[in-house]
Amino acid sequence: MAVRRVLSTWTPDRQPTWTDVLMGVLAVFWWPINILGEPLLWSWVAVGFVALVVAAGPGANSTPGKQLGRWFRSIGGVGRATVIVLFFISFWVVQTTFAVPPRPVLSFGTGMISAIPLVVATHLLIAGRPTGWRANTSD
Repeated sequence: MAVRRVLSTWTPDRQPTWTDVLMGVLAVFWWPINILGEPLLWSWVAVGFVALVVAAGPGANSTPGKQLGRWFRSIGGVGRATVIVLFFISFWVVQTTFAVPPRPVLSFGTGMISAIPLVVATHLLIAGRPTGWRANTSD
């Protein structure tokens, strides 16, 4: 039971949703699409995988992680979409300005996306059945 207690600190304090499950399933389809393309750099895949597991687990459940989550939910759908678009614009500007090679970036992203099914499966194992499509958060 010690493992379950530790893993429960790495999952959200809510029931999983069907949206979580759908994201985990869609992440599985990322592999065939990207394995058939440009060869991956496996060290970067590993770094991306670990980065997402840490960010989604202890990072999200830390005090700064919870504050960031509350802020992100409080800005509403349009605010979240704006932040995401601004992130991608910033990413594009940095990548084109500094000529960042695409293989490490794709490999890192593939590692992050590869961790999503593990994070979702862990959440399902700890919290149980999904309930509804949206998380019921009362922050």
